Amino acid sequence: MAQAQKRIIIKLSGEALGSGGRLFDHQAFTSAAKMLMAVQQSGVQLAVVIGGGNVWRGRRGDALQMGAVAADQIGMLATLQNCLYMKDSLTELGAPATVMSAVDMPRFARPYQTAEAITLLSQGQILLLACGTGNPFFSTDSAVVLRALELECDAVYMAKNVDGVYTADPV
Repeated sequence: MAQAQKRIIIKLSGEALGSGGRLFDHQAFTSAAKMLMAVQQSGVQLAVVIGGGNVWRGRRGDALQMGAVAADQIGMLATLQNCLYMKDSLTELGAPATVMSAVDMPRFARPYQTAEAITLLSQGQILLLACGTGNPFFSTDSAVVLRALELECDAVYMAKNVDGVYTADPV
């Protein structure tokens, strides 16, 4: 018989949280927060990586003139915005949630540290992981796999609008 999952990580598409795939849709955040709460209430420890595609999709249009590093840094900040909105949504619904960031921004989120993250998960916090890996040239798909390994997750679930992990933006 298969062993029950104790700790999981979910990757949520940022575009799914936007109005028409762009910016923020409060109802989408509330619905996703309720889904995350239901997952956690099933008895698992829950970590979440949220993409930033509703806020920023990289170098397009006039932003084609921007350097790749700066574009990726803006994308990391977009994931932080989504994590902060999701934390607010979860808190409004009564769920304990903590934002940890791969980029140090202590006024907004705790710095990501694996041991502290595991402690927070064991204390019943829904852990929202922002800013990807903290490095340019890596997507949030890379970040979710990295964090899953660091946190010793039993499963990775991808809730996104494309059917896999890509080496370049599939959109």
